[in-house]
Amino acid sequence: LLFPIVLLCMTAVGFGLSKVLPVPAAWVMQMDQTFNMLGMLLTALYVTLVKIVVAYWECSENPSPDHETLARYRDIECASDDRMDATPPMVLGLLVYVIGIYVKFLHIAYAAPNEWPKPEFREKWRFMLTRWRPDVWFWGSMVMTRNLMVACAGVVANEPRVQLIYLVWVVSSVFTVTAIWQPWRVPMLNISDILSCCILNAIGVFGLVFVSLHDEIE
Repeated sequence: LLFPIVLLCMTAVGFGLSKVLPVPAAWVMQMDQTFNMLGMLLTALYVTLVKIVVAYWECSENPSPDHETLARYRDIECASDDRMDATPPMVLGLLVYVIGIYVKFLHIAYAAPNEWPKPEFREKWRFMLTRWRPDVWFWGSMVMTRNLMVACAGVVANEPRVQLIYLVWVVSSVFTVTAIWQPWRVPMLNISDILSCCILNAIGVFGLVFVSLHDEIE
């Protein structure tokens, strides 16, 4: 959870050094472009950040029914004090990373039509808005919603088959809507997006078959 903070600090140091050191003008970091870069990086990290936070709720069964452990950290029991000690950072991560970033993206998508004439707004939020056709400028929030739902699969159920069914449903819904709306500004990217979703769906279906066969063998 500290990585985004470290990233921001290192970027701030680099920004400051570019302002005071005798470097070429092309190397001097600008505020709006730097914000755009950080936004793009945080978007790429969003699924990982959500997975780290929701790992707090992902408990898995053990041979002893009264001793569930965290799925990500098998040495920590869900009812133990060690897990309770992680509550404050979990709440912070939930409010800042999971909810905070998501709500901010929704707000920007809502405000974009009115704010777009401002040059600083366009530079800051270019990573979120310019990939899509102008009439579907809000599609970045759709992608964030998909990423949030995928990252929360482990919280939906402890049963692997239920998780796979849930993931297949999410991915199928998104690529169906993508095929209808064709949101990408570059048409070829629509095809790439849909094909990647189809591949993910195929992996999920095969995984569902293998899990079912494994349970039947046992």
